[in-house]
Amino acid sequence: MNKESPQKYQDFAKSFKAALTNSSIYFSNHPVFSHSVENLKAKILEIIGQKTSLTIEVKPESLIVDEQVLEGKGDQELANFLHLRRIKRLTIKSEATEKDLSEFLLLLSSNPKEILTQGGIKKLLQTKKIENVALDELDYSSLLRGDGTRIKDVWSYLLSSQPSQDRSSKDDGFSSSFQETVDKFGIKEVLEDDNLLRNLISIIQTKNKEKAKEILKKMGTAILKTGKIGRVESREKLKKLFSFLSSEELADLILDSFNSKATIDQSSFDLFSFLIPSEVHEKAAMALSEKVKNNNSKINAEKIKNILSSLKKEGIVSTYCKHLLSDSSSAGPPKANFVFDRKHLTDNYRLTLLDLFFYEKKPLRLELVLEKITDELKIDFPKKSEYIEKIAKIYKLKQNKEKIEISLNSAKKIWGETEKNIFSLQNPNQFSFLTDFLEKSQLEVGYYLSKIERGQFNELVFKLFFRFFPDQLGRLMEVAAAKKDNSGYLKKFLVDLAKAGHPLVLEIFKNLYSLGSFQVKVMVLEQLKDCAECSQDFLAVPLRSRNFILRKKAAALAAKFPGSREKAAKMFFDLPNILGFKSNLILENIEIAAEIYNPAVEPFLEKISKYKFFWNRKVRKKAAFVLRKYYEKPD
Repeated sequence: MNKESPQKYQDFAKSFKAALTNSSIYFSNHPVFSHSVENLKAKILEIIGQKTSLTIEVKPESLIVDEQVLEGKGDQELANFLHLRRIKRLTIKSEATEKDLSEFLLLLSSNPKEILTQGGIKKLLQTKKIENVALDELDYSSLLRGDGTRIKDVWSYLLSSQPSQDRSSKDDGFSSSFQETVDKFGIKEVLEDDNLLRNLISIIQTKNKEKAKEILKKMGTAILKTGKIGRVESREKLKKLFSFLSSEELADLILDSFNSKATIDQSSFDLFSFLIPSEVHEKAAMALSEKVKNNNSKINAEKIKNILSSLKKEGIVSTYCKHLLSDSSSAGPPKANFVFDRKHLTDNYRLTLLDLFFYEKKPLRLELVLEKITDELKIDFPKKSEYIEKIAKIYKLKQNKEKIEISLNSAKKIWGETEKNIFSLQNPNQFSFLTDFLEKSQLEVGYYLSKIERGQFNELVFKLFFRFFPDQLGRLMEVAAAKKDNSGYLKKFLVDLAKAGHPLVLEIFKNLYSLGSFQVKVMVLEQLKDCAECSQDFLAVPLRSRNFILRKKAAALAAKFPGSREKAAKMFFDLPNILGFKSNLILENIEIAAEIYNPAVEPFLEKISKYKFFWNRKVRKKAAFVLRKYYEKPD
């Protein structure tokens, strides 16, 4: 905090932050929270004095409280907290009651996305009728220069807000800045944000056609540049939207993409072809041909010819080749009638490198070849699984059979590059051979843990981690424990961890279960179903739980693993029911047994169906009913 700021301003900021922290931990009527609100009000009145209100301006890395600048570490954290909730200026009137402050703090402590989807803090204040706290929200245009996921959350709010007098100008800003934003996030990231995609579609469908077409053109250009738009659902939604474009507009879009600096490959063109109806492509190809002729630009013609020549002459590509490859030659001097196939040449080059690697025996030359192969691995790595597998086979052959030494430097380069690329793979199954081939890591354990902490992992990453660093399990547990409150991260972590299928996986699941909240426990039990085995000792904990949901999920797991069935049945039903004290628990467990078939419970149900005494009437009846269902179940 700024040392030059008077103490009362420093005390106010500390009190504000403490009250915010307590609002996210305690209930609204908890004494600790109530006390922090009282303290905050006292600090506010101390600053206000004879004035009518207190004003707080939120800057990127500081707070300005009645012209006093607060810019310490704690103040920056508080400014960041408020900025994330789109608060630009906050005004608290002297008439604000503790109830006003309490409700305002509870609103602030909500998840930022939830706040945005409900219309923002300002709207929530109006809904709650909190009149003694007012605020100005951040302007849309000032946020367009931001980065990271925050801006997408803000856009989701802005795009979903109700029409207002300034909405038109915001849409203009959105349209003109769309390309810039795609460059920052990538079209795939933008379109995988459900809120943003939904509201983007809404704008395109409801706003005037010119704006809609402008946004669609920029989306199309981005797709041609990257060839990625994420999930199948996104593709289907976008396919309907692109029907807005005429063949002329489509031609402009493709021409702009061809003239950009980005590389357009087969996958990006195939994806774009999928989004546009085939009948439109024919007209677009003719329009594009006319534009190239009228442009009188040799650069345009040559670039288009090179791009189309590098693609497979199939489907929609053949439509464009038919109209453009012959026409583009007219923009320059006559040339030989052949097509330059860049892809074919690249494939031949890579196969030549493999041949050189296979036949070369001199260490120095081998090192040069491996250096070139390493360079090739940096280009479009996810599509090179077969190529890398061939490299691995030749590598092993030369070391084991030919006894040719390959320098440690070359090995570190080629397999280090391979390891680094594994973290970003969306479909790691094609590279599963690496778990058997790679005997040691070319990277440090810290590199793995850093990537995992940032969410850059998949099942193959975990398989390799357990292969290379089994003694570092504790450090991996620490990373997972630190993320236990991040549900999105944790779900992906558990899914990929379960797929890794290593015995150590269960230790991490146990640790998270013991540390986590109810939601974490549920996630752990749900993902355990994908594990190859589950220890009886671990299942004993949720099977004894008082929570019906946890017991039910544990029972489903026990039924799946034969070795756990009998123990689970015994824990569920081998319960003394003196005077009916455990009748409710037994009834719930019978209900679970009715839904989840476990043959080991039959003798217990039969025993319960014969219990004596009047307090066992309900459990007797329920057990007999479920037992009949078990007898009727076919083997």
